[in-house]
Amino acid sequence: MFRRVAAYSRQYLPEILSILLMGAYIFYFCSDLSERWFHPQWATDDSLQQSFPFHAVEDDTIFSGDIIHEMMVRYLAPLHYALGYGVTVFTGDPVMTGHWLMLLQILLCMIPLFLLLRGWAGVVPATAGVVWLFHSRHIMQRITAGLQRGWAPGVILLFLYCVMKRSHRATLLAIFFACVLHPPSGMIIAGTYWLVLVFRYCQSDQREWAKKGIILYLLMHPIFIASAFYAVHKPAHLGKMVTYEEAEKLPEFSRENGRFKFVPLREPWDELKTYGFQAFTSIFYSPGFGVKKVVPIGAVILTALLLLVQLIRRREYVPVEIWAYLATLLISYWLSRLLAFQLFVPNRYIQIPLALFFIVAFPIALWRLVESKREEGVRTLTQCGAIAALMGVIFWLGGTGIYGDANFNMPSFKRGHLWTWIEKNTPSDSLIAGHPTLLNPVQLFGKRKGYVTTETAHPFYGEYFKEMKRRLRISFRAHYAADLREVVDLLEPEGVDYFVFWKREFYPKALESAEYFDPIEPLVKKLTSRHYTDYAYKQLPKEIDAESAPYMPFRDHQSVVVDIQQLRAYLNRTDKQ
Repeated sequence: MFRRVAAYSRQYLPEILSILLMGAYIFYFCSDLSERWFHPQWATDDSLQQSFPFHAVEDDTIFSGDIIHEMMVRYLAPLHYALGYGVTVFTGDPVMTGHWLMLLQILLCMIPLFLLLRGWAGVVPATAGVVWLFHSRHIMQRITAGLQRGWAPGVILLFLYCVMKRSHRATLLAIFFACVLHPPSGMIIAGTYWLVLVFRYCQSDQREWAKKGIILYLLMHPIFIASAFYAVHKPAHLGKMVTYEEAEKLPEFSRENGRFKFVPLREPWDELKTYGFQAFTSIFYSPGFGVKKVVPIGAVILTALLLLVQLIRRREYVPVEIWAYLATLLISYWLSRLLAFQLFVPNRYIQIPLALFFIVAFPIALWRLVESKREEGVRTLTQCGAIAALMGVIFWLGGTGIYGDANFNMPSFKRGHLWTWIEKNTPSDSLIAGHPTLLNPVQLFGKRKGYVTTETAHPFYGEYFKEMKRRLRISFRAHYAADLREVVDLLEPEGVDYFVFWKREFYPKALESAEYFDPIEPLVKKLTSRHYTDYAYKQLPKEIDAESAPYMPFRDHQSVVVDIQQLRAYLNRTDKQ
């Protein structure tokens, strides 16, 4: 028995060692996040806008009639919203829902990637691909907190696995899932499959298989289009997605001081260098000697050489399906530039998709390139050495890959006990206003409607942002009002129940350097030009006094909360006296 086990271990030693190394790196990755992942106090800045709608599971009246809630729900693809809603039934907490969805998204990446690389190459390159995926911090940070964008790598890898298995039904189902989970990814993989089917149809020995796939694809295509349209459709009262021509005239999109710095679009090669090669390099680490500058052109040259060798030798070092995927993602990127922002933001079509191409293609190509007709053991050793060399390069370029907080950058305690107090001491239907940036977590952590926040003031839909701009101006006028009566006069007609002052913004240096995104910045500069004592905030008591100042129920080292109705009553009593 012992000899049999020993012989088996020697035979599969490379596979066993590679699996152990993969497990060790995943453990290292999870340990690095252990203080934040599955911790109910940690989220990301983007989850402040995308996760709070799941509070409706517990109480669907909290955000009733709220335009911000409606828009944020409409941003979520149908299947993502359904999954999040279902998970929240069990967690009872949208923050923890994001953590569980993150786990699902990681598994959806890791399992198909391992299986497709094992099927196309072997266990050793499969484990290397998984480690490379976890090592690519830019990809893993897109998965943090279980946001909708986190489905992109998973649905792409699931699709590639189904293609590798040559199952039409499974592949078409994967495309459908992409359309209702992450439509941009659905566009890429749907185009990929069409190219694969056309190419295989041109091969006489593959024609019958491809013909069946083409028929099924054409039957399913209207469903793909309808589901993707449903996923991105917004009602008329929220407005239409801006065109690039419209965005050029809007300061909100300006690369100088806009909230979303997209206009003018970056030059294609400049954008590709920045976003397309993040599988190799990272902003968190530099190998020195200017190596990062040559990585993009080096990766392009290696890819071109692979294709050239494959064409000359007529051997599939990289499967045709992977080349079709590369061609489609580049076409999608080009179309997204032509139709920005109708197909959303161009860099989204290369950031994750192109990284996945390298993570899948290079281990397969290297494993097949060094394959020879020599003795099995020698061949395997040579192939394992080649994969080890590839991973050595990856770790040289990116270091350990375990850096930073993986984008878990928004704790519930960042503003002290403000959000806990708001949730426990204000009616559930309260409308909270304040400095838009301070107010960012109010919907997720405070569990209350926010009048307007920086995170939710998106300019992509005209009618929606028209209302958000109006609210931003009112919020800043109230925040920097000259006296308390002005605060009430501004907010009472808006139905605001509580207003939050950000204390740090009223120091002299803070007022001198106050800024915001265009087109609101000129107003902010004007409002903060007065002497630091000439603001309503300075008229508030230094301590909470329920008898003489019942309108100020909360004050700590960061924030001051004012009850607008109580403040109106206080001012009326003062006038009578």
